[in-house]
Amino acid sequence: MQVDSADAVFKVLSSDNLIYGPIDLATLVQWVQERRVQRDTWVHWETANNWVAAGSISALQPEFDALTGVPEAVPSAEVALQAITLDELRGFERFAPYSNEELALLLTFCELVMAAKGDLIIKKGDLSDSMFLVVSGQVRARIRVGKNDTSLGTMEPGEVFGEVAMLSQTARSADVVAEAPTRLLYNISRLLATRISQRNHELHKDLASPYVWR
Repeated sequence: MQVDSADAVFKVLSSDNLIYGPIDLATLVQWVQERRVQRDTWVHWETANNWVAAGSISALQPEFDALTGVPEAVPSAEVALQAITLDELRGFERFAPYSNEELALLLTFCELVMAAKGDLIIKKGDLSDSMFLVVSGQVRARIRVGKNDTSLGTMEPGEVFGEVAMLSQTARSADVVAEAPTRLLYNISRLLATRISQRNHELHKDLASPYVWR
């Protein structure tokens, strides 16, 4: 599919069946480069009012080709400890009262994100459907106007960010970048809602099965 206009508008259907967007072509290209969009990811081009596989969009094909055979970045030795332990969570005051079983359950509702120094974690203007917990490292919120970079503050291990925009369902109000090699718990709310929904569905099926006429 030929997309010639830089003003084209898209939406992306993610692997968890949520739709992200609208976004412009430059952002879509960036998401391909960040491996957030794969060749088989479904993308809606609003001008054509059609859902297509990302790999069929001509403007994205060079980006996918450039990634062919290139392994995903391996985290540096500074963030080699990928696993998050229960003791590590318990070290944060907000989790201290919880049992090991409760903390283990919490981890099943989250994803671990590794960020190298300088990585953009949140982009100003993005839609908000999740929040982040800093496990190790440090992140900084900023607003960029032209070449000016204004810092809004830093967040250390144990701190949460992104929850205000998530709860208000508004666009992200600032960039957040990693100031050091950082580990984050991500998608806390979205994954929680999705998995609770799935478990409720399974429970309803189990409860209904004895009453199905055979």
